[in-house]
Amino acid sequence: MVFKFKEKLISEINNLKMDDLINLSLVGSFQYANSLNVVNDVDIIIIVNQLTSEIYSKINSKFITLAESLTTDEINIIVENRIGPLKPQIPCSGKVVQLHLLIYDLETWKNRKRKTVSFDWVNFCKFFFGTPLKDLTPLKELKKEDLIQDWDINKSNILNRSAFSRVYFEDSGMMVYKKKSLPLSKEEYAEGIIYNVLVSFLNYLRYIDPSIIKQKEVLLENGVLHLSKKYSDFMVEIYELKSFLRNGNDLAPKEISLLRKSACDFIDYLYSLLESK
Repeated sequence: MVFKFKEKLISEINNLKMDDLINLSLVGSFQYANSLNVVNDVDIIIIVNQLTSEIYSKINSKFITLAESLTTDEINIIVENRIGPLKPQIPCSGKVVQLHLLIYDLETWKNRKRKTVSFDWVNFCKFFFGTPLKDLTPLKELKKEDLIQDWDINKSNILNRSAFSRVYFEDSGMMVYKKKSLPLSKEEYAEGIIYNVLVSFLNYLRYIDPSIIKQKEVLLENGVLHLSKKYSDFMVEIYELKSFLRNGNDLAPKEISLLRKSACDFIDYLYSLLESK
């Protein structure tokens, strides 16, 4: 099912006509997915020269129309245009696929501060239209300071139960954004902890080998190679929890508390590994 859906989605996106388009890329883990979960997030980067309110409205309208055309009785397609760790709610029945629009004007894209996220998007977008991201903003390696910045943010998010999004609003015909704090349910918080653990380890691996892809089998295999048994087993547990949550289940508060502590211990362990490099 997932292959037919991805093929149809890419075909439909390829047929979209958008003004001022510089790049449109499919990024994130969905490009490697072999099956559809109950909840699915498709990250789509869209870069234009100038993000006017007219262009922003047209982009959203085109993807809403696309979502409506792809929705079936079994799969509901929705559109999200806030930038941040936003997941759709678990449906009462069937599956939900979120088309997560990450819309930037060229200047804002070039001035992104978090190198680990940019590195992932630039070097691991499987499908693209327009000018490839790696030609717009080349980023060939991660440095120690990039990892430290990333882990500081990830650990803070875990400890403070925090997440942030960028929300666009109109100002004199242009779209500008504000950073807003996101309230997290316990399910969203648990998902956020898991995400922070996985990307923290992924970026450590990419510091060693920039070609590492964000794929379950790759991370688990490298966990055995680079981590102590305690933490390679922890990575297996993290993926089991991720699947458990994505298929409509939840964790008890005590389980989330234990996950929180284990995640922070894991990031501290990564700091110690980095210091030895």
